[in-house]
Order: sequence, then structure tokens, then C-alpha cells
Amino acid sequence: MQDFTDVAYSTSEQHVEASDTRQKRDCKDTEQLVSFLRRRNPFSKDDTSLRTIVSGVVAHESVNVENAGDIGQMILKSMQGKSINECSFKRKRQATTIGS
Repeated sequence: MQDFTDVAYSTSEQHVEASDTRQKRDCKDTEQLVSFLRRRNPFSKDDTSLRTIVSGVVAHESVNVENAGDIGQMILKSMQGKSINECSFKRKRQATTIGS
């Protein structure tokens, strides 16, 4: 029939996210996350400190990773017009993470 009509028939891969198996797994994963957060709620209206969700470790006040984009832009501006040998990368001008 394809030869006769000069029309080709082809199939494409199904979108992985649309499969029943994937949707069931995603639902199960979501339920596990919600259950975990209910048991160990890291969010509080009164406490606005930065902390890790899993361990509950509170970040030191020097942690500034939430400003990483701005810090990176500042570093790039300071490098403009300089050769790489003229640039210095001081720790105090870098983003600080909880693990630092």
C-alpha cells in the first residue's frame, strides 16, 4: 500500500515521561518526598535561616551561595580588559557554600 500511494509509514519513540510506568514512579517518588517533609519539616515561618533539608544543618552567616549569580557577574566585570595573568581569584570574592 505504501508503494502504491507513495506515502511512507513510520513510527516514533514514545515520550518517556508519558508512559504509565514513569507516571506511577513519579507519583510514588512524590509521595515519599511529601512524607519525608512532613516528618522532618525544614520550613518555618519564624526561622528564615538557610539549612540543608536532609541533615538540618544550619548554614553559617558567611554562606552566600544564593548570590552566586551576582558574585559571578562581579568577578567577570573585574576581569574585563585584563589578561589572565593579571587576574586574582581571592576566596573572599567567591560564593561560599554550606560545605565550604
